[in-house]
Amino acid sequence: TTDFAPLPCSHPQCVSLTYLLRLNDGSFMPFGRFVDFKKHGKMLRSSATLGASAEMQDVFQDVIHEVFANQDEVERGPEVLQALRRSVDVMFPDHPVTPKEAVQIGESQAKSIFLHHYMDKHDFDLERLRKCCHHYPQVDGRIMPACGFNMFHRGAAKGPETPLAPWGKKPWDKSEVKPAFTEARTDTRQALVGIGPNEKPGKAPHNTELGKK
Repeated sequence: TTDFAPLPCSHPQCVSLTYLLRLNDGSFMPFGRFVDFKKHGKMLRSSATLGASAEMQDVFQDVIHEVFANQDEVERGPEVLQALRRSVDVMFPDHPVTPKEAVQIGESQAKSIFLHHYMDKHDFDLERLRKCCHHYPQVDGRIMPACGFNMFHRGAAKGPETPLAPWGKKPWDKSEVKPAFTEARTDTRQALVGIGPNEKPGKAPHNTELGKK
């Protein structure tokens, strides 16, 4: 078993995460040690905090029942059960809270750890790029997958005619740095690296080789 699980919205090889429940003694316990993420996948969110929604409250109640029934088999079971009950009382009060307060409450009850495996020129994978849910918005309205931006645009001007960013060149460094490879095929780059507000991702050939035209 592992304390981490793949982020649902991304390619399974890109991002893994875990939440850490704050126990009453101030220590933390990974949720993966008492939650079946395959059963309670709704608890995994693209957020640094646990959401205080009615759906999440139902998940918490189900987890509490499961930990109660199996607390002898759960690591520090009684302490985890106490912490879960406390978190439910704090995160889901009987009065409305503002979005800011909800975030602060969530942060006080649990922490999160995200592991993001960014791609580089050695393991660039178009299938992973297509599945990306981590984007950088551009001033011209386009959104770019994180690894596509890092590979082709970081440190360069951001626009429809954005040139390749030389490898290892800092934005403030005006010296010449030789790019590690030439521009990838135009159709691949347009389809997957820069997507405009009114454009749809195109299909790129699976056997595209970076560095060849």
